[in-house]
Amino acid sequence: MNEQKDTKKISSRLYDLFFITNEKPYKPFSYSLDTGIYIFTIISFISAIIYLFIKDNISIQPPGCFLHELTGYYCPGCGGTRAVQSLLKGDIINSFIYNPFVLYAAVPGIWLLITQSIFRCQIHSYKKKTKIISRTGGDPESYSPRFPLVRPLSARPMFLYIAAYLVLAQCLIKNLVKLIWDYSII
Repeated sequence: MNEQKDTKKISSRLYDLFFITNEKPYKPFSYSLDTGIYIFTIISFISAIIYLFIKDNISIQPPGCFLHELTGYYCPGCGGTRAVQSLLKGDIINSFIYNPFVLYAAVPGIWLLITQSIFRCQIHSYKKKTKIISRTGGDPESYSPRFPLVRPLSARPMFLYIAAYLVLAQCLIKNLVKLIWDYSII
């Protein structure tokens, strides 16, 4: 009996995690921030696709890190370009080694792109149907969507704190390895 209650609680929590319910409504930190990140993610995704198609025809190398050339130590952004290139080639491990922030931004970015797109399409459809119902004399409040609304990933300050920690930690670790063992990671 207790196992059934536990299973029901877990499935209810998972449902609330992925779908919007009356008990857990969708309350983003900032609608404008979500929209800005959504647009940035779309542009990044399109840029990555374009890069995959034209990468063999590009002979220009991006400039090196000025701080690394000047001091010999890594800046917080060092390895970012190589991490993006490795991730686009499918080499996840090297991408993480070059700069873990890129992988940290890519995984939630893809999830955000998928969930925000589905949510925005559902909301658009919902608004369109309620307008049609109200024009025909029906009660738009009585309309309920055929499928539950997907809970989109929303920007939260916690994500920025984790990102800042990753950037600073990888910079510190790479520079300590270079300082103590004189070994260049990237």
